[in-house]
Amino acid sequence: MLDTSALLIAGVQGHEARQAQLTFAMARHAMVDLAQIFSLTPVNNAPDRLPPQRYEQLYNLLCQSGVSVCRDGHSYERLRDMRALYEGYAKALGDYLCMQLPPWISDRPHKDNWLAVAKLRAQTEAANPPSGKAPVINDAQQTIANLVDDHHDF
Repeated sequence: MLDTSALLIAGVQGHEARQAQLTFAMARHAMVDLAQIFSLTPVNNAPDRLPPQRYEQLYNLLCQSGVSVCRDGHSYERLRDMRALYEGYAKALGDYLCMQLPPWISDRPHKDNWLAVAKLRAQTEAANPPSGKAPVINDAQQTIANLVDDHHDF
């Protein structure tokens, strides 16, 4: 949630930023609180999960999928600054819980289990739309669904 919220805030245009900002604030607060509960200090020397070349790859995937990405020359820096607010805590919690942090872009794509449930739910909604109306899927939902279907790493 933090990665996605940070990406939306730092460099994606055309999406409501307010929800991403609130989600980021709440998720970061929860992560910091959890780290404090376990008396963990942020890890500051961890390898970067999103170096510039991987960011370019992510940017290209988003552009190919129709997502409007802000390229004002500072989007990578904004995202890096946002990530600096939580990456150290995420790494500390991951180490403590013996859970490796996921990469931004997987080298071995896989389908997430939640996707099967989401597709089944979409079939249910399509079979019985409210008030006899056909379900409406907006462009952002379709783009994200296509990105997940095509690349399986989000």
